Amino acid sequence: MADAAPAELPTHSLGERKAGIGIALKRRKGPRVTAFPSAAVRARPRWSGRTAAVLGIVLLALNLRTAVAVLSPIVSYVSADIPLDGLGIGLLGTLAPLAFAASGFVAPVVARRIGMEAVIVLACVAMVVGPVVRALAPTYLVLVGGSVVTLAGMGLANI
Repeated sequence: MADAAPAELPTHSLGERKAGIGIALKRRKGPRVTAFPSAAVRARPRWSGRTAAVLGIVLLALNLRTAVAVLSPIVSYVSADIPLDGLGIGLLGTLAPLAFAASGFVAPVVARRIGMEAVIVLACVAMVVGPVVRALAPTYLVLVGGSVVTLAGMGLANI
């Protein structure tokens, strides 16, 4: 009984039986192919894939405030390349709370439209592009624009 052959599937359907047509189908040995992933594919450890997400969140959180705090100590070096007066320095210092406040209103709307994952990617791109624009800024307006992009990305990531 241990060496019994696998059971055969029906050889034909009712319509084929009436027509006298039939094809013998036998069960194949080996893995069963279905439209859904097998249990072996789905059985991954809980931490699989989540480690990278947690690491990304921690790295993002560690880098959120750097663009806010970095301009104050180097304002004398920036002033050597881009002429800054007291009003310009004050505006650059005020951009952070303004951008964060604006992001608080905009982020939920954007997240509903394009999805939370896309908002995080957009925020990360802004936090990379903004400091590059700031570093290469030839004029005060470009410096302010890069700062707005950076701070808006940080505000989106915070929300």
